[in-house]
Amino acid sequence: MTVRVATTCSSGKAMSPIWPLQAASLRPGSIESVSAAWLANLPCAVERMPASDLYQGRGFGHARTVARPFVISAGLGLVRPEELIPSYSLTVSAGADDIFTRINGRRDPAAWWCAIRSNPFSCPMDALFEGGGIVLMALSGPYLAMVADELERRPESDLDRLRIFVPGSPRHVPPRLARLVMPYDGRMNSPASELRGPLTDFAPRALRDFAGTALEALPDGDVSQHAAFVSARMVELETVPESGPRP
Repeated sequence: MTVRVATTCSSGKAMSPIWPLQAASLRPGSIESVSAAWLANLPCAVERMPASDLYQGRGFGHARTVARPFVISAGLGLVRPEELIPSYSLTVSAGADDIFTRINGRRDPAAWWCAIRSNPFSCPMDALFEGGGIVLMALSGPYLAMVADELERRPESDLDRLRIFVPGSPRHVPPRLARLVMPYDGRMNSPASELRGPLTDFAPRALRDFAGTALEALPDGDVSQHAAFVSARMVELETVPESGPRP
């Protein structure tokens, strides 16, 4: 079975970004003016490397154990694993490098995504779904908000192949996507789990667990079968003692 993986970009990178490719370098303004300035700055970086090698960190590493991941990037759009890209510092999450500290107006990750999707480093969402097989997508809450509208517009045949992994239960999961969120929860950190870790890498840890358990047991399973498997697995992790057998 073909398995495609997509995960959010990470702040840890193998190269340091040049100043024009840092969110802090941008002059505050409307989302239109800030995104235009960002896109104009992208060609300034001469040094580039494959996306699957640029991003670092434990969360990205979890996704990479399953397959070379497509990257859902707040700076570059959807990026193929082999795409040669520059380093940058920009996110739609609150904190350092938050692009919305430069934008006058409400926080709207979906609008930012639409504004920066057309650039030389980005590929269409069709690339993630081309061919057959399953698509595993690990997202933080802000990044789910960024791409949810585009995912909702996918045909039902594509959504039936998509499994989404997020930390907790995001409050604003669109109706067409809610059924695709696999029901992982805090029991991932039970003593019986081999993939314990912080909330920051919960989604890729859940994706990795799913690939090694549910997908192996039910390679041709549908969304409801996979969700039921995960629910049972959470109960198993809750009840197996630390000294008991590992799944």
